[in-house]
Amino acid sequence: MILTTVGLAQSIRRGWPIALLAHVDHPDGAVAVWSGIGVLEHEGTIYEGVGRLGGISGVGGSLRLAVREIAFDLAGVPPEASESLNARVRGREARAWIAGLTADGARVNGAAWPIVAGICDTQTLEAGEDGTARLRLRITEPVFAIERAQNLAFTPEWLNARFPDSPDRLTGLDLVSGLASKSVSWTQT
Repeated sequence: MILTTVGLAQSIRRGWPIALLAHVDHPDGAVAVWSGIGVLEHEGTIYEGVGRLGGISGVGGSLRLAVREIAFDLAGVPPEASESLNARVRGREARAWIAGLTADGARVNGAAWPIVAGICDTQTLEAGEDGTARLRLRITEPVFAIERAQNLAFTPEWLNARFPDSPDRLTGLDLVSGLASKSVSWTQT
């Protein structure tokens, strides 16, 4: 199983730039940023460059089933902007991708690879010595339960209800109904 996209793999092989993209459904409006400078458009979304002022921590891989805690950081937030950023973010969606760029770094090369899909937990602001603030948004990736259908049986009655014009003689489903009452014995042959 390959954990990348064709465009990202191509960019890595050719030594082209790599970037992080992040999107947060913030109460004050959606925020889309990327790790470069300037504006980057990808799949209809305009990402604003934050350069080295932005960062993501807590991203990594593991074979253990665990809830990951990830943080999106943004340094150098002006004091006047920090007042409007103090909104409640808990329960909002946050996503991040790693993307291979084209040789000139102006466009995403194909699809971006998702690395974070989580729910915002808390947002903190810390004042720096230079008068700017550092914003930290904590994100939790939920563990999803896999559910399976338990009350579905493929029977001639199901087939007739689902496909009324289907001829019964071609299906073999008339044998399925009898399987429910059969016992299965597993032995080595």
